[in-house]
Amino acid sequence: MRFRIPPLLLTAVLAAVMYFVAGRLPVWHLPGSYDEIAGVLLVVSGIVFAAAGVVSFRRVRTTVNPIKVDSVSTLVTTGVYRISRNPMYVGFCGVLSGWAVLLGSVFAFAIVLAFFWYLDRFQIAAEEKVLAELFGERYTDYCSKVRRWL
Repeated sequence: MRFRIPPLLLTAVLAAVMYFVAGRLPVWHLPGSYDEIAGVLLVVSGIVFAAAGVVSFRRVRTTVNPIKVDSVSTLVTTGVYRISRNPMYVGFCGVLSGWAVLLGSVFAFAIVLAFFWYLDRFQIAAEEKVLAELFGERYTDYCSKVRRWL
């Protein structure tokens, strides 16, 4: 698979699907009415983590567009990229997880898991192949030191 679906667009579409699903299926809530606090914390944390990834890319003036990963000019290993090789995707998963909590839908979490699987199996695997070709041993060394997710 070659990068066809922008992950940010997919995140937005899945958030809408989750809303649709949650309105038609049974709901659940966290004990003690902590749904809103937990959901908002996950959403905000996800946004902050993803934004930190974008800022790191912008600082070195390389592309943020995952559809054009072969035009990356710099291997970013600083900032949030010392914690995760994919902070934007971690952030997107955090946002969708928080949204599932806010919706109170266990079925929405199934969508989050499917999204995680898709990113890991297709998007990230394809990106890593290109980055390994572009940056060689530097990228391999980086991968040995920093986890794909967290």
